[in-house]
Amino acid sequence: MEQVAVHPQLKQVLVCCNQRGPDSTMPCCGDTGSEVYAKLRGWVTRYGLTSRIYVTQTACLGWCHGAGAMIAIQPDGIYLRGVTPADVDQVIERYLKG
Repeated sequence: MEQVAVHPQLKQVLVCCNQRGPDSTMPCCGDTGSEVYAKLRGWVTRYGLTSRIYVTQTACLGWCHGAGAMIAIQPDGIYLRGVTPADVDQVIERYLKG
């Protein structure tokens, strides 16, 4: 096992795209997560940042919210829940640009 030194410019955005079954009583990021993922991934690709910002679909990250997706931005330790496609521009401005 070898620890990897992460370049300070490198970020990974984890986007919950978990789909729960129809009988689940828990909220689910599901469709909203997929839309958030697509919008973030599109921005990263459009601006040629795919070697600096990795956008990754995940299963449940916890802290589910029925009104939007859960995302985590690493290595910054930022967790946001209830993220909708309409919030993506604000996420980019606040946490990914610079």
